[in-house]
Amino acid sequence: PTNTNHHRKQPSLYDRAKYVWEYPDFGDRWDQVIDMIGSSQDHLNWRDFAKIGYIALGGSIVVPKGSGAIIYSLRWFAQNALEPLLPFYDRFVFTRIDHLYFCADPPLETLPKGSIYVPIGADWSGVSDRHVICDREDVMKVLNVLPPIVEHPAKHMDFKNAQAHNTETLLKFAWKREGVFDRVKRYPRNMAITAVSTDTTRWKKAVIPGFGPAHGLMMKYSYEVDEVKQTCPTS
Repeated sequence: PTNTNHHRKQPSLYDRAKYVWEYPDFGDRWDQVIDMIGSSQDHLNWRDFAKIGYIALGGSIVVPKGSGAIIYSLRWFAQNALEPLLPFYDRFVFTRIDHLYFCADPPLETLPKGSIYVPIGADWSGVSDRHVICDREDVMKVLNVLPPIVEHPAKHMDFKNAQAHNTETLLKFAWKREGVFDRVKRYPRNMAITAVSTDTTRWKKAVIPGFGPAHGLMMKYSYEVDEVKQTCPTS
């Protein structure tokens, strides 16, 4: 983070990147970022939506547990950063830097345009928020989770009827609103979240010993281990 004294080694991704955007770590004040998005146009505030329950917009002083406020604030940052670049790219991939790939993603030419591609698993009654491949025509809709909630929270309070209230069900809720959920297609999971033993986390600590390309690392989720072993049997 740019507002700390943490001196990290520059990962190879920095060397390969054509564009780099860095944002401060707001700690438990990601509510301040959501306030930057805009103001409510009805009688409620986005905080009323956040308090519907559990962790859909967790990660700030409003709802401390979880990371939804962080995930979807970063997607709002991405919306603003990527808009000028839309004419130059046909496809976009959003992922996590702590994903380790045990084999390659499907080549883009094998994924017909017009669909939203998400790896199988980690849906938790919604749709996984960890990795998505989409077309230029859909990218702003795919990222557009928070702004409509900030502007019209009263119109979104029916989220309380969702099967669960987490980041995955919030993403499904938003994609239905944006008209893209019906075009979601799945492909076998080929990546897993990894960490070193000293990594901190807002959710689940990685304790499963890594294997194959993850040797020497720790893995978070046993179901990811099972899935990547099936998708990438030579790992």
